[in-house]
Amino acid sequence: MPVFSGLLKVRVCEAVDLKPTPWALRHAVGKSGSFLLDPYLALNLDQARLGQTATKTKTNSPAWHQEFCTEVREGRSLELSVFHDAPIGYDDFVANCTIQLEDLLQNGTRHYEDWTLHVQSKHTNNVGTVSLRHSLAPRSLQRVPAHGASTRHAAAQPLDAFRSSRFLVSYLICVETAMLDCQPRVCRGDKELFVWGP
Repeated sequence: MPVFSGLLKVRVCEAVDLKPTPWALRHAVGKSGSFLLDPYLALNLDQARLGQTATKTKTNSPAWHQEFCTEVREGRSLELSVFHDAPIGYDDFVANCTIQLEDLLQNGTRHYEDWTLHVQSKHTNNVGTVSLRHSLAPRSLQRVPAHGASTRHAAAQPLDAFRSSRFLVSYLICVETAMLDCQPRVCRGDKELFVWGP
């Protein structure tokens, strides 16, 4: 299964026609058709929390327009989960969906693209839709300047390497050990430390 390593940007735009689950209605008073949620959306990347949107009060069609950005290392899937912010106890699950990063990679674009996702729960097939945009950017390789050059203006150069449907990325991080340019620098590559310089 292809994995992605690099920069992932996700902009959560809005959700439309969210419907409360029977569990969310357990304390509701009055007609269940008029029950309004206090929804927020949680993003998980391979079971790790990426972030969550702000809670929008008393609406079943929230507009968040929030952007999340993270550095991904061998990512496989992005899960979107909508919850009702319950005033007491645990927040109520409303719906979720999972996006395989492989689908984004096969799409051939790395820039923002509109997506409309149908979120679902166990109780009903279609609970609503969530729209978002995504952007993928490979990691960059930071070049070490030649001997005598300043490291303060080192430019980051993008590096794309593909092998067996997988983004392979190398990186180099340098830490200057002295103020003078003729001094050696301690650098870290993919796996080990090494000294760069005279």
